[in-house]
Amino acid sequence: MDEPEISLEQNALIRLSNLISLRNTQQLTSIIATQILSF
Repeated sequence: MDEPEISLEQNALIRLSNLISLRNTQQLTSIIATQILSF
């Protein structure tokens, strides 16, 4: 039972969540870097 529409939506959601998590990790690393530099 292949439903391409649902799989496409799931693919888009996965890519979106990946982008969001990527940005979150970048923000975390930048915050940690600034804290380390402040010491």
